[in-house]
Amino acid sequence: MVQKQAIWEKLRFQAYDKNSVEFGVWSCCVSAEQKFHSSRFKLHTVFQTMKKFKIRYIILIIALTILVFNEGSRTLTRRFFEQRKLQSDIKSAKYQNELLKKRIYYLEHEPSYIERMVRSELNVIAPGEVEYRFHTKEIEEKIIKEKKNEDSGSELLTSGQKT
Repeated sequence: MVQKQAIWEKLRFQAYDKNSVEFGVWSCCVSAEQKFHSSRFKLHTVFQTMKKFKIRYIILIIALTILVFNEGSRTLTRRFFEQRKLQSDIKSAKYQNELLKKRIYYLEHEPSYIERMVRSELNVIAPGEVEYRFHTKEIEEKIIKEKKNEDSGSELLTSGQKT
């Protein structure tokens, strides 16, 4: 054992001497030793990083459980979403307000706009005009429902008269 140590020491000192003949032998021996130590070092660093990740995951899980089961964080989250909903309601109300302001302006300053609104909303026809109506599926369904309601109403009246 002592002889091996002496040989290693001798080779180690010779390795630093670049003019030495045994430099190649020393480099081979050192590379095997370095491989052993480097693989040990790699395993050590792998275990250290795994410990770091485990610790990070444990801290993350603890933080999430505190946030989930804490009443204050739940109310904070609820209020955050409520605030976002209210902000979107405010935006839509501002948009509606702008549309109504434009409509008021046109009603006050544009007679053609007033005429168009009266025709479309009140179904007014000027004298001498002919009105054409085109039925869409929605209007046809509405007419069919009205007819069914009228038929069911007349059945109720006839059944009431029989008794």
